[in-house]
Amino acid sequence: MECILEFYFPRKINPHLIIDVLRYWNREYHVDGFRVLGCPAVAELLAQDSRLSGCKLFFEGFSEELAQDRQRFGPSLFTYNEEFLYETRKMLNRQGGSIYEFACQMRRQQECQGYVNFIAENNGFTLWDVFSYEHKHNDQNLEENRDGTDWNCSANCGQEGISRRRQVNELRRRQVKNALAVIFLAQGIPMLWMGDECGNSQRGNNNAYCQDNEIGWKDWKRTAASRQLISYVERLSGLRREYPMLRSAHPFHLQDYNNKGCPDLSYHSDGAWKMDFGMNRGFLGMFYFGAYTGQKENLYIAWNFQTVPQKFALPGGMKWKLLLNTAAEPAVLEQPGELGHIREFQAEEQSVCLLMGEVFSEKKPRKRRRKPEESADSVKGEKQ
Repeated sequence: MECILEFYFPRKINPHLIIDVLRYWNREYHVDGFRVLGCPAVAELLAQDSRLSGCKLFFEGFSEELAQDRQRFGPSLFTYNEEFLYETRKMLNRQGGSIYEFACQMRRQQECQGYVNFIAENNGFTLWDVFSYEHKHNDQNLEENRDGTDWNCSANCGQEGISRRRQVNELRRRQVKNALAVIFLAQGIPMLWMGDECGNSQRGNNNAYCQDNEIGWKDWKRTAASRQLISYVERLSGLRREYPMLRSAHPFHLQDYNNKGCPDLSYHSDGAWKMDFGMNRGFLGMFYFGAYTGQKENLYIAWNFQTVPQKFALPGGMKWKLLLNTAAEPAVLEQPGELGHIREFQAEEQSVCLLMGEVFSEKKPRKRRRKPEESADSVKGEKQ
C-alpha cells in the first residue's frame, strides 16, 4: 500500500515554499507521492527536484515538453485524467456525449506519463450517487447548497435519491457495473474511490469533507448487493491482469504497423471493420488483436449505451467466448460462455460485453472485402 497526499496551493504562492512543504512530508513521514492542485506552473520544478525524485507526482496537467521528456524527468509523472470522468459519465447517462471522445479516452496512453482514470473521486459524487442523484444535495453543509460542483453529468435512473423500486435499483446496479467496466477496461491506471466497490452513498452530497457523520463515513456493513458488487470488482481486476492488451505500456496506433495481420486496435459497429462516429451514435465495438501483446487470444469489447439492444458485427475466422456481460448475473462468468463461430453478437440495452476470440484457422481475421460490383466498377474505371 502507498500513501499519496493531496495538497492545494494557490496560484500566487511562492513555488519554493511548495517544494519545501513537499520535501518535509517526504523526509519526515516518508509518503510515497503527492497530488498537487491549483498551481500547475510548479510541475516542472517539482519534477526536477532531486529530493523528490523517488516520489510519484500527480497533476491535473502539465506542459507537453514536460510530458515528453521521460529521460530527463523519469517515469513518476501522472495526470489525473478528469476528462475521462466527464466523457464517460456523459456517455453512460446519455447526456450528449461523443462516442469518438469516449473511444479516445479508452485508448489514451503515453509512454512518458501515466493517466489515472476515474469516474468518481473525493471531490464529487460517489459512483453509486452518479446514478442515483440528478442534482447535488449539499444542504447539510450549511452553505445553502451553493458549495460543490454543479456540473456532475449524473442521472437518477427514474427517481431522485433512495428508492425502493426494484426497476430503479436494478438499473442503478447495472450502470455502476458498466462504469466499473469502463474504468478497468480502459488503458491507463484505474482508480476507485473507497467504497465504490460496494455501492457506498453520500446521499447526494458531492462535497462531504465537512460531514463527520453517516453522510461522510464509509458504511462497512455487508449486504447481499454489496458482496455481489465486490465480487464483480475482483473478477474485473482479474480480467485486466489476465489480458495484457487491457493495460498496454505503449500507445495504440490503430494500424498493423508490424505486419501481424490486423491492426493492434480497431473500431467496429453493426458492420465489421467500420465505425461511424456520428454525434448520435451510442455504441462502439473495440477489437484488440492479441498478436501485438504476444497472445493467441483476441478481445472484443461491445459498448452499448443505448436504451435498446444493439447488434455488433464480429471479425471472421474466430471462435468466440463470452467473458463479461453486465446485463447478466454474474456479470463476469467463472467459465467463459461458448458462442462458437458467430459473425454477429447482440448486446442488451445499457450494457458492456467482453468477448474473447481464438483463431481457428491459419488465416488471420480478414477485413471486409469489396462487393463484386464494386470491384467491377473500379476495374472498368481504370480501363477508361
